[in-house]
Amino acid sequence: MASASEAATQAQATLIEEFGFPSGGVDSTVCKEHGQLTLLVSISPEQQAIARTLIDGFTLVCPDIAVTIRTVPLGEPLAGDTSAQAQVQDALATGDADLLFMSHMHLPALAEAGVVAPLDTALDPALVQQMRPITVQAMRRGDELYGVPVFVDLQVLFHNRDLVQDPAGTLSDLRAQAQAGAPVILDGTFAWGFWGVGAFGGQLFGPHGEFVLSPTALTRWLAWLQESGQRFGVRTTTDRSGARQMFLAGASTYYVAPSTEFTALATYLGKGSQSVALMPQGPAGPGRPLALVDGVTASAALTETQAALARRFLSYAASVPAQTRLLERYQVLPANSAVELQSYPNVARIAVQLQSSALVQNTPWLATVVQLGDEAYRQVLQEGIAPAVAVEQMYAALAVEAKRSGFTVPTPDPTPSATPANMTPPPPFTPEPDANGTPVPSATGSGVP
Repeated sequence: MASASEAATQAQATLIEEFGFPSGGVDSTVCKEHGQLTLLVSISPEQQAIARTLIDGFTLVCPDIAVTIRTVPLGEPLAGDTSAQAQVQDALATGDADLLFMSHMHLPALAEAGVVAPLDTALDPALVQQMRPITVQAMRRGDELYGVPVFVDLQVLFHNRDLVQDPAGTLSDLRAQAQAGAPVILDGTFAWGFWGVGAFGGQLFGPHGEFVLSPTALTRWLAWLQESGQRFGVRTTTDRSGARQMFLAGASTYYVAPSTEFTALATYLGKGSQSVALMPQGPAGPGRPLALVDGVTASAALTETQAALARRFLSYAASVPAQTRLLERYQVLPANSAVELQSYPNVARIAVQLQSSALVQNTPWLATVVQLGDEAYRQVLQEGIAPAVAVEQMYAALAVEAKRSGFTVPTPDPTPSATPANMTPPPPFTPEPDANGTPVPSATGSGVP
């Protein structure tokens, strides 16, 4: 009858005592190495802050190894942005950089180019076993581990307690809150709104990274959004920065964002006001956000001396002390499952949400699907087009691209239904006139006014 955390702690103690599993600390051997490492980091302020915290902690362990940060514009992983890929590859291949702190989405191209080294012999296998399975999966290419997972950068549903005390548990609750007057603004883009497709049974990636998204699941989610805007006061927006400002201003109860934004948002709202909520349940189960894994990898061109320094940093980055330090400061979910979460209820909920998440995979078709998905969202939520029509057009365009790129598009159902059995069909879309009498899309269904 012990709590989950107590049971996990006892299990870990047993493994340490009886089987010699590591306690989660860093290598007990005194760090005598000295030298300099260069770490490539994204220009993202959040990523740079996390990297600096890692380096500060490492300096306490290995004071004679200096680590310098060099920033690179790594781009947006979900958008398939690889603009800085060549720059990163050159730096790693020529010795201008020793380590790279990045999203797992950049790993396939780097491993294929041979500029990063496998790390299976660089880390204690027992330490790797402590990592959450999804994080190890993200850092592998084939049977080789190419990166040390540091934390899970999950899409998180932030919730303002001052507006609604208890977060919506289901999609029906979300409608009820909006109908009762709570400001509910949801993301109207494919990638950041995909959690709702999962609530209707949709999956983006198959077991081998293939495209498996059911057009029916996408149609039903878009129909839910459209009807929620027209009848229940749930609004949507495609403006990511605008959505953030609305949340900070108390004009929106919810905001879906990377977990790395936790501390920045809490600074404005206050820790008592902000919390992390689980994605609302839908007809087919919980909302399923997308997940990225951030970690550190090493150049394949390192000399023996530099490789020894890099192994020190990699072992520290994987350790419980290092990832506990990040948890305390940034409230991110550690990749190392031995890090205790009892004192961090928001992060504990992120860990629960991870169980129903989808690990984003770097595939040739992802950018096209996101682009065409955004267009389908726009047509439905801003132009009032029937969801079934918008999705049919999206899949027709995908079929054309699939022939050119060589991926497979799921076959639509013979008679796809835009409306689930338990949902009332939405009324015909009627644009509201503006001050000049020109019809414009309704604010409740097409974006933030």
